[in-house]
Amino acid sequence: MHLIRPFVKQCLMASSACVFFYTSSVMAVDVVDFSKESPQLQVQKLREQNGEQRLEIQTLQQELMRLQGSIEQYVHRLAILETDVAALKAKAVQQVAPAPQPEVEEPQATLAPTVQSFAAASAQADAEAASVKPVVEKVAKKVEVAADNGGDLEAYQEAFNAIKAKKYKSAERQLKDYLTLFPQGEYAPNAHYWLGELNWISQKHKTASKYFSAVIKQYPSSVKYDDARYKMAIIHNRAGEHTKAKALLKLLNNNSKTKERIKKLSTAFWNKKYAN
Repeated sequence: MHLIRPFVKQCLMASSACVFFYTSSVMAVDVVDFSKESPQLQVQKLREQNGEQRLEIQTLQQELMRLQGSIEQYVHRLAILETDVAALKAKAVQQVAPAPQPEVEEPQATLAPTVQSFAAASAQADAEAASVKPVVEKVAKKVEVAADNGGDLEAYQEAFNAIKAKKYKSAERQLKDYLTLFPQGEYAPNAHYWLGELNWISQKHKTASKYFSAVIKQYPSSVKYDDARYKMAIIHNRAGEHTKAKALLKLLNNNSKTKERIKKLSTAFWNKKYAN
């Protein structure tokens, strides 16, 4: 019982500290080459980046506020239980005090249920604290990881470094963790794309398709948009879905905004598979 309230207070203090950390930190942004884009498109992309950063901070603040609310409810319930326990203790002390009458059988009979009630109340308080602790620790751990990383840039960079080191299993786990911590993060499109690549390497083409499709549907302004469409064209081709493959390749080949590198790859693939 003595460990319950300090534990909950520590959780509240940790949650408040995490809110202060994230609302006062400056989110790092990806370095994008704007040299070939119009000023209007540059401004639009910068606004989108700022919007994603604000949404990420708001999301984390809301999660911490929800957690604080839950903890405060348990604090209130524990305070009530502590009051009840104190009353039971006082009642027990009164009933075990020496009585003027020599007969002690009746007080002892009355004391038994009181002690049992006290034990039950203590057990209930301990059980409630135990049920709250895993939830608090889980969320606090996620927030602590994000705080230690200093933001989504460091978290994403760590995963990308694992890819470059060919530590594919570790990279996949870290990218999934990144998307859990930063679902609206600046590098969420890149994380989806590289998860697609990692599953492609592992011959998990269906799973790879899911991640590439996420980039195409959710992030049309991403620098990985053309790459994802090219990969999906290859997946459709290998699955015998030639109509879909041709449609994607034509979009890439005929669009003046397609990245030059992807356009060359797309044209070469078309000539090899569908030119004749």
